[in-house]
Amino acid sequence: MNSPRQLPSRNPSVRPLGDVKLTLELDPHQGSPPESTLAPTDSVQVLAKYGKSFRFAGRFLSQKVLQDCAKLYHFCRLLDDVVDETEDKSLALIALNNVRFDLKQQFSQQAVVQNFIVLSQQYCFDSDTAEELLNGLESDLTEVECKSEQELKRYSYRVAGVVGVFMCQIMGVRNKEALAHGVDLGIAMQMTNIARDVIEDAAAGRRYLPGNWVACSPEELQSPNKQDAAAIQRGVRRLLIEADLYYCSAWEGLKYLPMRNRIAIAVAAEVYRGIGVKLKQRDCDIWKGRVHIGIVRKSALAIKALIKLLQINLQSNDNNPHQMELHLALKNLPHTNTSAKEAST
Repeated sequence: MNSPRQLPSRNPSVRPLGDVKLTLELDPHQGSPPESTLAPTDSVQVLAKYGKSFRFAGRFLSQKVLQDCAKLYHFCRLLDDVVDETEDKSLALIALNNVRFDLKQQFSQQAVVQNFIVLSQQYCFDSDTAEELLNGLESDLTEVECKSEQELKRYSYRVAGVVGVFMCQIMGVRNKEALAHGVDLGIAMQMTNIARDVIEDAAAGRRYLPGNWVACSPEELQSPNKQDAAAIQRGVRRLLIEADLYYCSAWEGLKYLPMRNRIAIAVAAEVYRGIGVKLKQRDCDIWKGRVHIGIVRKSALAIKALIKLLQINLQSNDNNPHQMELHLALKNLPHTNTSAKEAST
């Protein structure tokens, strides 16, 4: 996905985002897209409704950090809704470009976007990183068929790795080396999402499994023959194995977080990884329905995370460097391992 060559001017005739939900004002003959599933409510309530695993882990955060993380989630969720729920993708592009304009001007009349702008000022988010997020979302406005593992990783960085960077900054990270580990947690979670949502994404014309792993169209993913089904299951398993490498790197980065935030992120990582574990337990059969983690299992995974965190702390492994191999596909992207950039040139 190429970055926009210049910042577009705001289109005042189209309001792509309401205060909390999507509201597009269109010519009545064109029809309007469905409203966002987000109800007009507080950001923490939005997190509780749509990001249950994150809200569960958020119990370990202070109210201030939880509120700010929820505002970040709300912003990302709202933009994702714009991309997914707007039938006319040209209008969704206008919406994203209007957000680009607002971020550039550092002011928005849309409350959710303005909250993100305030966060960016408070925690010094850089504009290049926010632009990568918008670029990743924009790439979903057309049919998606990832060709390679490198393309998959760059996409995962844009829509989730950069969110890991923002989370690090909200959580008080002072060491810039930690940001690469934040990127890795975002990538790991996005890979888990992709593995879980293969069928839903295929119904939307998207195939994120690399073509050199799975040579199927989105249509074929939904109703494959026996041979293709086996290849798809192997591809999902391979993706989850790859995600585990990024989860391991994320754990290595927990040492950079203040203790209370460290606990919350450890729980979030373990609970989210549990989705992939459950998917592998059913032999990566994605046609059996979407994987969910219930509250009892979440509680067990939280205890596991706390024990694991204690063991890691006792082992005193503070000097483990970030594995640059994880970022070889992320050349020239913000807050990635600089050694990886040099090694890949």
